[in-house]
Amino acid sequence: MELSAADFSGSRFSVIYRLNGTPAEARKRAELLCIEQTVEAIDEIIPQGPIREHLVGRVTEFHSVGDCLHEAVLTFPVELLDESIESLWHIAYGFASLRVGARVTDILLPESVLPRWSGPRFGVGGLRTMLHVPDRPLVCAVLKPLGLTPRQLSSLAYEFALGGVDIVKDDQGLANHPFCPFDE
Repeated sequence: MELSAADFSGSRFSVIYRLNGTPAEARKRAELLCIEQTVEAIDEIIPQGPIREHLVGRVTEFHSVGDCLHEAVLTFPVELLDESIESLWHIAYGFASLRVGARVTDILLPESVLPRWSGPRFGVGGLRTMLHVPDRPLVCAVLKPLGLTPRQLSSLAYEFALGGVDIVKDDQGLANHPFCPFDE
């Protein structure tokens, strides 16, 4: 199946970036983000037609907001978004996170894409209900450091609970490591 203009609704979402540098440098950075955040190729090999016209991001606004500081609004087709919030983060921040002097300041989504994501499973109210903590601050502790054995991690979680911690979070670095297998 070849990509065609009919594959696109015309609906786009916007990501607002703050970009450092001279106006020319910041504008070039914005134009690169349009490509890097979508097709991830160099401009010279992007063919004319639906890919270039509909899939690649667009700089729709660009202006200076300070000395060597600029704001750019880039738009992307909603068809790049699937049912996972990760696709939004990848498009908005993926390659931008690797660029010095580029910062995401806002994401504007059309109402049509919001039903794709259910939002937090419980929300703050749901967590408060589950934890029986209606009005005081919630306390969360993180299981660290990486390298502890399963017995050490479980002991730490137990101490957190005894100390009154409401939520115990695993550290994002924890995985099914040979020194700390999940089964254990």
